[in-house]
Amino acid sequence: MGKPLAAVSMMVVLFAGTNASATGSCVFYASDSIYYFTSSASSLVYARGPISFVWEPDTGRVLSGYYPEKVVYYVPVITAFNNVSSGSISGTTSPSLNLSLTMGLTRSYPNTYNCSLQSGTLTGTFSSATLRGYLDGPYLIVATGTVTCN
Repeated sequence: MGKPLAAVSMMVVLFAGTNASATGSCVFYASDSIYYFTSSASSLVYARGPISFVWEPDTGRVLSGYYPEKVVYYVPVITAFNNVSSGSISGTTSPSLNLSLTMGLTRSYPNTYNCSLQSGTLTGTFSSATLRGYLDGPYLIVATGTVTCN
């Protein structure tokens, strides 16, 4: 896939990822995330970028999502395009979010690569939801955004 086509396909995913369109689905969206080069919050930031995923609360299936990973650790900065390809989520959404999740991500650019989010949690409220977990091994990722359900 050439760079222009990859960029167009990523834009389609970006626009699709901010709304839960299927009845009975929910979407988490954060305009930024911090992906650390360590297992805890520190000054060693590896990457940043928006992250979003859609799930069905009734089945616990994570349906899709995206994470354009802007790797700021390297010079020059590169952006890797990752799609959420699988996952599961369980827990409660009322009176507040208290969810556990795992997700599989597939990178399509600049190389192909698969990784997973482990020990993930989604906590807080619909208007201020915090995603926290370990991506690609012991590396902490944290994002605060919103959850919308249909």
